[in-house]
Amino acid sequence: MPDPAPAAFPVPPYLPPAARTVVPWARQYAATTARRASLSRDDTWDEALAALLRAAVYFRPGAGTFAHYCRTSIVRGLWRYATRAAVRQARHGTHVPLEEASVLPALTVASAEEIVLACELAASRARTLTQHATLAASRGDAATADILRAAAHLAKTTAAHGRPTRRA
Repeated sequence: MPDPAPAAFPVPPYLPPAARTVVPWARQYAATTARRASLSRDDTWDEALAALLRAAVYFRPGAGTFAHYCRTSIVRGLWRYATRAAVRQARHGTHVPLEEASVLPALTVASAEEIVLACELAASRARTLTQHATLAASRGDAATADILRAAAHLAKTTAAHGRPTRRA
């Protein structure tokens, strides 16, 4: 797989020459991580560079190769960064610009309070329709009473189906 565009992942001049050998792999890994975790490419690249610099500062010969140490440092650094972003998103939700708020169903769906109010209104309407059906039947208007009973039944059904179910 070709190395992503160097312009998108600039290398600072202070990066040690030994760390520059890992830059093509770091670019590819940062791009992959940004795509998989839905993160900004620039921020992911900044985190990868920070991990690369930490590896250059703290590497001690003897335990393994510098390239392997750098790769491990970058993988762990980006894992921490992606995990932090996922936890932030789980706690606070996805950041949505106000211009795009109408396209997200979660922001355009009725709230729980609105649903409960609608159910209460439907139940109240069902009681009123039942009372009117009783009045119509007592006056001998069977056709109107049947229509009102059907409307009351529909209102009761609407009120019952709109309520959220309780979890045990």
